[in-house]
Amino acid sequence: MRPARRLTLTEDVYESVQALIMDHAVAPGARINIDALARQLEVSPTPVREALARLEADGLVRKRPLAGYTAAPLLTREEFEELVEMRLILEPPAASRAASAATASDVDRLRAEADLPDPEPATEGYPAIAAFTAQDARFHNLLAETSGNRMLHEAVVRLRSHLHLFRLHFPQAHYGISAQEHHRVVDAIVARDPDRAAAAMRAHIAAARDRYRPPGATTRWQGWAPPVGLVPSGRRSVSPCTAQALTLPSSSSLVAYSTGSVGCQARNEGDGVGATTPSESSRPVAGSRRTAVMPTPSPPISAV
Repeated sequence: MRPARRLTLTEDVYESVQALIMDHAVAPGARINIDALARQLEVSPTPVREALARLEADGLVRKRPLAGYTAAPLLTREEFEELVEMRLILEPPAASRAASAATASDVDRLRAEADLPDPEPATEGYPAIAAFTAQDARFHNLLAETSGNRMLHEAVVRLRSHLHLFRLHFPQAHYGISAQEHHRVVDAIVARDPDRAAAAMRAHIAAARDRYRPPGATTRWQGWAPPVGLVPSGRRSVSPCTAQALTLPSSSSLVAYSTGSVGCQARNEGDGVGATTPSESSRPVAGSRRTAVMPTPSPPISAV
């Protein structure tokens, strides 16, 4: 039973930290303080380090010798276009091969993954779309696996394209459209039509490129602003403002910081500093004496 609890804890911490990074609560490029993060999540540093190692493999954090972990920067416009180009190189041929190689069982699995889930109700930020992100990635990875080309499958998986695109920008209005495009690919595979399958995948990637490219972006861009409120991730939740403190050394004195469109203040309860205005709301973080004070955010910045 102990290993099962350990696995659950590690997965829980991984999902919590992933949500903070995807929501930009830990800003792109910011250094991540492992000890502070462990305190806020009410765990030891070990599962935090394990989570960061997984996130490094995902490409969401970077580790430098003697400097620790930092959140990976957002894609530049050039990197965005290169990512799309790589998908166009890899995935249409994978769909074409799948049309010839897919078994009845493969088709059933692809059909099941093609239907994408709706956003989680009453949930903000990345946790609202986490299931969508995971299932969308499973569909594309499964299709590449069905191609029968192991190296092609591994290349598609290594791109981690969905995490990078959804971190950049997420237009929630396209849920149904993406599912329809997935089913067109599967229909072509069922019809054993390699050319049609490749064309359907090519059209899907091109449409996704237009959906995920933020309007008016120049050299670098920014996705959604961090949501106000606690990041829903089971019982280990961290507010976005508190998350910003995770990139700073812990201190009992007043800490003031501001990133992007959300400004935050942190204070120790009962010390009389960092008083809030009536328009601000404060929420205590479980297991901590630190209170995050969250003003109303300004509109998100589409390009920086």
